[in-house]
Amino acid sequence: MIRLVIAPRARRDIDTILLESAGGFGELVADRYRRLIGQALRDLESDPDRLGVKQRLDLPAGIETYHLRHSRGRTGVEQVRRPRHLLVLRREPERLVLIRVLHDAMDLVRHLDEPGTEP
Repeated sequence: MIRLVIAPRARRDIDTILLESAGGFGELVADRYRRLIGQALRDLESDPDRLGVKQRLDLPAGIETYHLRHSRGRTGVEQVRRPRHLLVLRREPERLVLIRVLHDAMDLVRHLDEPGTEP
């Protein structure tokens, strides 16, 4: 199994997403989203080549994305109907680094250039 590392910026992204989810949709929905993110991270750690992991030509070499919808049915609780976030990953020898968690409508290239993206 590959080791998954969560960069500080990605951790802040998750915290922000969950706070906004709780504020906009309630604690129950935020908890479902938290569980979905956790499941997606476990899925990637157990199989970093799983269906849904994409290498994208518009992103720097070595950067991959994984949409939360690919882990939606695996949480064991009521599902998030339409998850809208991408896990942005950098594959390294011996580890997979989660560098950002971004809304799927965002300009990913612009947000990857923000300070604090590197672990």
